[in-house]
Amino acid sequence: MITIQLGQYGNQVGPALFQQILKNAQQLEQNISQFFRYSEKLNILTPRSVLVDMEPKVINQALQAAVPTYLQNQTVIRQSGAGNNWAHGYKIFGPQVIEEIMDCIQHEAEQVDQKLEFLTISSLAGGTGSGLSSYLLQALSAEYKNIKSNSILPFSRGEINTQCYNSVLSLSQLLQHANQVNLISNDQIKEIYLKSFPQQTQPTFQQLNRVISHNMSLNLDQNILTLPLQKLVNFSCTPSVDTQTQRKLFSVLPTARQMILQGSFSDSQLSFKPDKQDKYVQKYLSGRVKIFGTPKQNVEKFNEELQKLKQVCFSTSFHTKCHIEHCEKEIFGGCAALSLNGLLLKQEIRLLQSDLIQKMARRQYLYLFQQKGVEEDEIEEALGVVEGVIKAYE
Repeated sequence: MITIQLGQYGNQVGPALFQQILKNAQQLEQNISQFFRYSEKLNILTPRSVLVDMEPKVINQALQAAVPTYLQNQTVIRQSGAGNNWAHGYKIFGPQVIEEIMDCIQHEAEQVDQKLEFLTISSLAGGTGSGLSSYLLQALSAEYKNIKSNSILPFSRGEINTQCYNSVLSLSQLLQHANQVNLISNDQIKEIYLKSFPQQTQPTFQQLNRVISHNMSLNLDQNILTLPLQKLVNFSCTPSVDTQTQRKLFSVLPTARQMILQGSFSDSQLSFKPDKQDKYVQKYLSGRVKIFGTPKQNVEKFNEELQKLKQVCFSTSFHTKCHIEHCEKEIFGGCAALSLNGLLLKQEIRLLQSDLIQKMARRQYLYLFQQKGVEEDEIEEALGVVEGVIKAYE
């Protein structure tokens, strides 16, 4: 799997993700060749990765870190940044740097001797992560298959005035060119952290990225069924943070079962009672769950109980298929990883749509995009793509 880290967010989460992969591999005794390659010349392991940013600070920090060890020829850097503007990243930087990025990707691809997969990591809110990544996805999907994206939605009370424009334009491109769109909510990640560490009042980005990398790392090999208009995936784990090592296995299984039933993004917001209609609300179409540190017979019993609860909690029209796997090797004292295909972040997406429609009606910040060659009809088309996907799930 070749990871493409884009913008500030991608190049901060990328190193945290590879650190977590190494940590997991030590506990599970896994082969890490899917994510790392060995450089005989330098006698080091380096991630199968390409780092892209239009300003140098974050990538330079990644290059200086001891673990993971990135190489200079894996990077594409410029000096000015994209100004938190999707249009600048897409219309200006895209044509300028695409050939260099694709050359780096080709160099990494030539060193892969197994199934070729790509994972992009980016933010929907900024300029490079949203705009340049959109341009790259178009080029990448024209040459390769098996493209997954991991993209984070901005905080609902974000500091970027143009984040609704950037997010909708970027999400539209992801839905058209990626095979699987893994969406992460900044608000939800912060909620997970604060509930796990109530003594904290304002977590740092580094602390939030650690939660993201933990949940992402255990779900990277989860290939979930997607359809052309139904490819939104949310991943999660229980425990939701990797420091809860004292949690006992007996609590992981019922918690994981409840997360499956509710389509929950974390183990911190579960209700073990049905809603007012005595039915849980179906929020997703399909799922894959991997349970670590438990014998196969326990997983089989877990699955049987899950099917019984489905019959009690859902109407006969509930057709969600959830594939259950097990791994007897223990990690974090017992753990479950869940990937669910569904519209679990509908509220967050609707908020961005509404904000964009209101700003366009008042013509707020629209000129920033028109100056770079993005017209109203292109933004309206992006809104239509996102709306079509929401309707497909409903």
